[in-house]
Amino acid sequence: MEYQIVKIEDGQEQVMFSHKLAPLTGEVPEYGWYEAKLPVWNLKDSDGRPVTPGTYVAKIVIPDGLQYTVEGSAEVQTLTRLSRFTKWEYDIKQDDIDSVP
Repeated sequence: MEYQIVKIEDGQEQVMFSHKLAPLTGEVPEYGWYEAKLPVWNLKDSDGRPVTPGTYVAKIVIPDGLQYTVEGSAEVQTLTRLSRFTKWEYDIKQDDIDSVP
């Protein structure tokens, strides 16, 4: 899984920032939740330069499914639709950029 900040311009997406999330391993209790600690985006591109005003999307890139086995069984199960929400759109203005140290 990966956390990305993408700029939307003229219908094109440009990745401005990305962070790989730690893999989900080991035992997960029934009805358990996966909680990721995401770094704060400092409104800078991957080269450390301030971004320009515009429309940006924060999104989580997730696989189509997660394979797992239930303890005591060898049968592989597949979980799909891992998240209801995978992207959030923001309009970033020059004032927002100027306020970042």
